[in-house]
Amino acid sequence: MSNYTDFIKVGSSVRAGGGSNKYLRVGYVSVKNGTNASTLKCEMLGGWQGDTIDATDNVAKNTTTGYWTLSSDGTELKIENSGLSDYVRIAWGNMYLNDTGTEILFLIDHGGGDLRIRMRQTSNAAFHDITSLVDSGDIYFMVYYITGE
Repeated sequence: MSNYTDFIKVGSSVRAGGGSNKYLRVGYVSVKNGTNASTLKCEMLGGWQGDTIDATDNVAKNTTTGYWTLSSDGTELKIENSGLSDYVRIAWGNMYLNDTGTEILFLIDHGGGDLRIRMRQTSNAAFHDITSLVDSGDIYFMVYYITGE
């Protein structure tokens, strides 16, 4: 079998209340240490109907670089709606590789059509500065999201 669509029969749209169809999408996101100090290198590869955002280096705190925005304290990474196919209605995900050596509680949600990623400490539930986390290793996760009007 060449890919999941060979054995999982999934339609291209999801019916969710009134209005037009909603679309289930899957993306694979990598977050790595940026070239410049205290920055990130982020990339999203499209899976099932997912969006692809080329690798973007030097995503700094309190700025938007390409389709990525990092909060001023480095605890929230956003994938901007302008880099996605449509307005995000719901999102969930899972981390599939954590090379940082730090235990992480991975959180993903949405707001204003954007995807928002945060990571908590397991010891006290405080949010991690993502730029500090990736100093010691990369983080990879899958994001599942439904878009539509």
